[in-house]
Amino acid sequence: MCMKRLFAILTVCLACLCARAQENVLEKEQKARLKALLGQLDRIIECNDRYENLRLAKIDSVRTRMCAASKDSSEYYCDSLFTLFYGFQSDSALFYSKKGLEMSQLHNNQLMCAKSTVNRAKIYQMTGNYHACLTLLNKIDRNSLPIDFLVNMLSIYNGVYDALTSTTIDAELQSRYHNQAISYKDSILALDLDNIFVKCDRLLIDGDINSAVSLLQSFCDKLELTDPLTGPAAYALSDVYRRQNLPLQERIYLAESAISDIVNGNKEYMSLTRLAMLLYEDSDLKRAYTYTNKAIDDATYCRARLRIEEIAPMVSIINMAYYSQMKMNYLYLAIGIAVVFLMAAIMFWMVLYLRKQKMKLSQANMELSLSQVLEQEANRRTKEASSIKNTYITRLMLECIARIERLESYRKGLNRKALSHEFDALGRELKSNAVVEQEWKSFYNVFDNTFLSLFPTFVSDLNKLLRPDVLQFEIVKGVLSPELRIYALIRLGIDSTEEIASLLRYSRSTIYAYRSRTRLKAKVPSTFEDDVKRIFSI
Repeated sequence: MCMKRLFAILTVCLACLCARAQENVLEKEQKARLKALLGQLDRIIECNDRYENLRLAKIDSVRTRMCAASKDSSEYYCDSLFTLFYGFQSDSALFYSKKGLEMSQLHNNQLMCAKSTVNRAKIYQMTGNYHACLTLLNKIDRNSLPIDFLVNMLSIYNGVYDALTSTTIDAELQSRYHNQAISYKDSILALDLDNIFVKCDRLLIDGDINSAVSLLQSFCDKLELTDPLTGPAAYALSDVYRRQNLPLQERIYLAESAISDIVNGNKEYMSLTRLAMLLYEDSDLKRAYTYTNKAIDDATYCRARLRIEEIAPMVSIINMAYYSQMKMNYLYLAIGIAVVFLMAAIMFWMVLYLRKQKMKLSQANMELSLSQVLEQEANRRTKEASSIKNTYITRLMLECIARIERLESYRKGLNRKALSHEFDALGRELKSNAVVEQEWKSFYNVFDNTFLSLFPTFVSDLNKLLRPDVLQFEIVKGVLSPELRIYALIRLGIDSTEEIASLLRYSRSTIYAYRSRTRLKAKVPSTFEDDVKRIFSI
C-alpha cells in the first residue's frame, strides 16, 4: 500500500515537473514572438507614410471613377468613399455619408438612403455623438431593410449602449444600458449566428471565457496580419487574455492588432494605445513614447474625439516619464563625458609625467653611462699607471743592479791600477767622461725600450695629432728623438719644463723651444699636450 502511494506521489511530481518545463518552453516562445512582433511594428511605424499613401491612392482612384461615372451611380461611389474614409478621416466620411443621402433621396433610392443614414450614424457613434446617432437610427424603417443592413444597424445600437454602459456613473442607468446592449446582441445573433465579435461578447457576459478564447483564437489563426479583420479580432482576443491575466498573450495580440490597423491605413483604433500603456508598465519607455505619439497623431488626423480624450491622459503620463528618463540619460551622458574628460586629463597628465620621468631616467642613464665611462677611464688609467709604474720599477731596479755591478767592476779596475802604480792611466780614467756618457746612454736605452713596450703605437698616435703637411716623427733603430722623449715624459705625467730638462740634460730654453715648435705643428695647438696625455698604452 505504501509503495502504491509513493509511486502515485512520484507520478504526480513528475507530471508537475514536465508541465512546468513545458510552460517554460512555451513562455520563451511567446517572448520571442512578442519581441519579433514589436520589432516588426517599429519598422511599420517608421514607414507609416507608405501605408497612408496607399489608402489615399485608393480614395483618389474611386474619386476618379466617380467623376467619370453617371450621376445615377454616384450614391454607390459615395458609399465606397465613406467606407474608405471611415476610420481614416471622420469629417470626410461624414461628408460622403451626407452626400450619399442627398443622391439617394434625389434618385428615390430608399435602400441606399437607409444605408447612408446608417453610415452617418456610425460616424456619430465613433465621434461620441450618441444622442444624434440614436435619433438617426430610430428614424429608419427596419421592416424594409435587408438582413445585413439590419445587422449593421443593430451593431451600432449595441456599440452605443456598450459605450454608454462604460462611461456613465449612474448605477441605475448603467444597468439599463447594459441590458439594452445585451438585448441588441441577442437580436444580432438571432439574425447572424456567425457574428464572431457579438458571439464572443455574449460568451463573456455569460462567463464562458474559455469558449470565447477558443472562438477568437481559431478565427485569428485563419487571418493574415494584413487582413483588415485582424485588427478588431486580435484586439478582442487581447481583451479576453487581459481578463484571464495572461499578459504575454495580451501584448502579442495587441501588437498584431496594431500592425494590422497601421498596414490597412486605419487611424481609429485603441490597440496601439493599450500596448503603449503596457510597455510603459514594463519600463519600455522609448516604445511607449513612440506608440502613444503615433496613436494621438492618428486620432487627431482622423478627428476621432473620443480616442483623443482616451489617449490624452496616457500621453501626458508616458511623455513625462519618457522626458524624465531622457533627462536622466542626458545627466548620465554628461557625467560619462565628464568622467571621460577627467580620465583623459589624468591620462594626459600621466603621459606628461611619464615623459618627464622618462627624460629624467634617460638623463640618469646618460649620467650613469658617463660615470661608467669615466669609471672605466679611471680604471684604465689606474691600471695603466700601475702597469707603467711596475714596468718602470722593474726595469729601473734591474738597471740599478746592472749599474751597481758596472760601478763595482769600474772600482775594481781603478783599484788594480792604483795597486799597480799605474797613476797615469788612473788619472786619464778619472778625467774621462766616457763612463758617465755610457751610463746616460744606458739610462736612455732603458727608458726608450720601456716606454715603447708600454706605448708601442705612441709615435703613430702622436703623428695623428699633427697636421699632415708637417714632417712626421719616426723612430730610428729603436731610439726616441729628443722631441719624442719630451712628449713621452709628458705622457707619463712629467710636464714640468725643469723636470724634463733635468732628466734629458737639456736647458730649460731648449725644452721650451722643442715643445713650442712641436705644438705649432699640431692640428689643435691649444689642446695638443692634453691630447698627448690621452694616448692609450697597450
